[in-house]
Amino acid sequence: MQPDVCIITPISYEHTDILGKTLTLIAAEKIRHHQKGQYCRQFPQPEEADAAIAAVCDKQGAKLIRVGKDVTYRSTKFDDSKQSFSGQGKVRQL
Repeated sequence: MQPDVCIITPISYEHTDILGKTLTLIAAEKIRHHQKGQYCRQFPQPEEADAAIAAVCDKQGAKLIRVGKDVTYRSTKFDDSKQSFSGQGKVRQL
């Protein structure tokens, strides 16, 4: 399966026994399967993780979009069955 977009939620020190001991290693592991030309939407990250994600996107020709900087959003509905939101920024509709 080849998704059009990858979403990276905030990275922290989780699953360090599998993903790595630093935020750089964890971020790189989480994004390593991202494909050339895909969009990567990333939520705010610690500086170390942000730099690792940006480096992988640059190397793979992925289009990095930072939520909170390049685009903004607000939740319009949230319940047990779904979540909806609206957004604006410099991104085409996916």
